[in-house]
Amino acid sequence: MLFTQQPEIAGGLIASMYIGNLMLLFLNLSLVGLFARILLLPNWLLFQVLGVMAFIEVFSIHGSILSILLMLAIGVFGYFLRKLQYSLTPFLLSFVLGELME
Repeated sequence: MLFTQQPEIAGGLIASMYIGNLMLLFLNLSLVGLFARILLLPNWLLFQVLGVMAFIEVFSIHGSILSILLMLAIGVFGYFLRKLQYSLTPFLLSFVLGELME
């Protein structure tokens, strides 16, 4: 219905997606060297930076310490699942589809 009732909005949306993809193409091609050098960082430093960024993201979205604690608990749970060699696919499927099946 968007294409028939308001074609200028639909056309603008499609055009903006093309422009955004071209901008990302140029940015990614020019920054590929920087992205490759990030992989040369030691794993311990990379994991710490990513962990701090994850804490900041969770707190900025929800604004609650409880969300950070929940993120840590889920991370520890996932770590133990991996150590026990539990397959992650059935767990994720049951988590995602469980509410739909009820």
